[in-house]
Amino acid sequence: MIFKNIFSGKAAATGDYVYLMQKGDFAGALVFVEKALKADPQNIPLILRKAECHERLGQTDPAVAALEKAVQIHTEDGFLAKAIALQRKIAALKPQTAEHTSQIIAVAVQERRREKAWQLKAIPSLFADFDREELNEIIPRVDAQTFAEGEVIFHEGDPGTTLLCITSGRVAISCKAPDGRDVFLQELCPGDFFGEVGFLTGKPRTATVKTLAPTEILVIPKERMDEIIARFPHVQKVMDDFRQRRAQDTVNALIRRIKEGKAPGA
Repeated sequence: MIFKNIFSGKAAATGDYVYLMQKGDFAGALVFVEKALKADPQNIPLILRKAECHERLGQTDPAVAALEKAVQIHTEDGFLAKAIALQRKIAALKPQTAEHTSQIIAVAVQERRREKAWQLKAIPSLFADFDREELNEIIPRVDAQTFAEGEVIFHEGDPGTTLLCITSGRVAISCKAPDGRDVFLQELCPGDFFGEVGFLTGKPRTATVKTLAPTEILVIPKERMDEIIARFPHVQKVMDDFRQRRAQDTVNALIRRIKEGKAPGA
């Protein structure tokens, strides 16, 4: 099912919508959602529910159109990881439309990236650092995966062959202390990247990542990024700069925890 795990936050529809969907009255649910959208046309959960109704009714084109509207809103709001996650769902639903959706994201990023307010919302998203052509090449090479609560995404010492970004859910980062204790380092939320150290250096993972809730992750395999770097050498600099920023962010986070009296592992 294309729409598994794409809803997050407070439910936008009432129990009437849920009842109609459970009953199998997808046409009735669609009427319900479209009426709600007239009052709140930019409501992402409602737009996604509209897309789901169309898909259940076998109406692929309207489903894709609704998803692309959600992609546009997410991109303009700076939520690039969420936009790309929806692009991958569009690719699964109607592959021939995927390139058009990638263009929607790449063009919107190019138009908004110089706006200070947009930059603040888009950071720390690595995707905001790529230019239009680079981003358009990267998006189709990203995979989306879902994990249940309490699932380990990777262990400390595993090969570091992927870069990952959270689109929904939360994860905890931890490592082993010399005495064998698990030391909590950081909690990451939607929009956060992780795994960049092993991805860029080829070294084993330096920490363990475990989900704290049902979580969706965007995954960039190293071999696909290497192909892009071969074509666009500038991508390597973007990746290196991102790694340095993230390293400094990690140091700052640990300093804040120490000042707050919350030593790692507390």
